[in-house]
Amino acid sequence: MTGPPDNLLCRSKTGAARIALTTGAPVIPVAMLNTYEIQLPGKLIPKVMKARVPAGTPIGLVPVPGPPVRRRLVRPDR
Repeated sequence: MTGPPDNLLCRSKTGAARIALTTGAPVIPVAMLNTYEIQLPGKLIPKVMKARVPAGTPIGLVPVPGPPVRRRLVRPDR
């Protein structure tokens, strides 16, 4: 995934939440660390080093009774 040049958070996607609500599977939050040091802006060749990808504790989502899971149910501001 490519991040924005200003390093601000992007608007999230609803796919993982929709899959978790539909299947009952937990969501596992992850982060990619050290990516800025590996590929500096403007550089064509990345440094040879490892990125850290820590995983958080699984989050169980509770299904909402009613209509099927749609994007508007997960993110009502759209």
